[in-house]
Amino acid sequence: HRHHLEDLVKERTSQLSAANLLLQSEIAERKEAELALQESEERFRLAIQHSKLMAWQCDRDLRFTWVYNSHFGLPGNELLGRTPAELGNEQGMWDFIAHGREVLAHGSGTRKTIKHVHTDGGEHYFDQQVEALRDARGNIVGLIGISLEVTERVLAEQRLHRSEESFRLMIGHSAEPMMLVDESGTIECISKKAADQLGFPENDLIGTNVQRLLDWSGKLDLTMRLEDFLQHGPLPARAVLRVKANNGSWCWIDVHASFVNYGQKPEKYLLKFELIDTEIKNSSQ
Repeated sequence: HRHHLEDLVKERTSQLSAANLLLQSEIAERKEAELALQESEERFRLAIQHSKLMAWQCDRDLRFTWVYNSHFGLPGNELLGRTPAELGNEQGMWDFIAHGREVLAHGSGTRKTIKHVHTDGGEHYFDQQVEALRDARGNIVGLIGISLEVTERVLAEQRLHRSEESFRLMIGHSAEPMMLVDESGTIECISKKAADQLGFPENDLIGTNVQRLLDWSGKLDLTMRLEDFLQHGPLPARAVLRVKANNGSWCWIDVHASFVNYGQKPEKYLLKFELIDTEIKNSSQ
């Protein structure tokens, strides 16, 4: 009986030793995994520490649970447990909230440009991507997102847009016959003088393709396609064209074409022209 008990003890001891070795192995593997995760987080933190990128997580109530590189004027640890609404009443906070609620409602990620107006009146813009954060069962438990400050880009685009609007106004009020067309040949704006010479109301030509006015039956050296003009860029080009006026008659115009924004997309061209001659339409046609 004593030997039997000793055998049981030895067997149990052996089982405990094996279990202990397995547990130690699992602990070591977990420590390695945690160390690797810490190293990965540290690399991520260092990568965005001096960048304009903010990364964050929040729960369904939009309370921050994790923040890196805060854009809200406070350190990330001071944002934890707080909602954007508690941080201020600026426009950007409410845009942030609206974006988050939209993703929570639909369950699919979206990307938007958020405008944040600081209390001092300064405007900042953020390119923000927000995704739903789900648990193992697929239920939405919060949000995860990144925000990249793009203020310089947005302000540059706004300046460009204002410049283009001013340029269009200049063309529209010009005493010279001219038009602005994009790389596909679509007329974006045209001066009244140009529309009058072709016999069209201004609004009838805007949005149409300039190449539909050209005579494609003539000799190739008397016509100019926009794709041929591309080969001259950024140098100006000149051609004599036969075009059809609104009344059905044909006229000859001397066209000077130049790039407005060579190398940028979409490329645009300024076409200035001078009416040379008008063919008399045959009354029998």
